[in-house]
Amino acid sequence: MNIRDFAEFTLDYFSSILLTDIEESVLKGKPTINNEMVKEWLAWLEENRDTFADDTFHLVLKQFVNDLGAMPIWFGDEKFQESVLEGFKRYFQESSYFLDFFTTAYLRGLEEDGLR
Repeated sequence: MNIRDFAEFTLDYFSSILLTDIEESVLKGKPTINNEMVKEWLAWLEENRDTFADDTFHLVLKQFVNDLGAMPIWFGDEKFQESVLEGFKRYFQESSYFLDFFTTAYLRGLEEDGLR
C-alpha cells in the first residue's frame, strides 16, 4: 500500500463517519459524534483548500457527493427538503464553504432526479 492508497482509505473512512453524523443531525436533530472535532476538521479543510498540491481537495468533495447520494434525503416533499436544508444550516452554520457545497449538491441532485 502506498501513501495515496492510505490517504484515499482514510478519506473514505472519515467521510463515512462525517456523513453519518450529518445524517443524524439533519434527520434526528442531534449529531452522534464530537461535533467540535468535525467542525475543526472541516474548518481546517476550508482554510487550506487552496494549498493542496494536487487533486486531493477535489477527492474530498467527490467523496462527500458520493456519500450524500446514499443518505435517505431524496424525496419530492418540499417541506422535507426544506427541513434537510435547515439541518445543513444547523450543522455547518451560516457562513461556511461546506454549507454552500452541501446545499448546492443537494439541490442539484434533487433537480437531476426530478424531485424539485
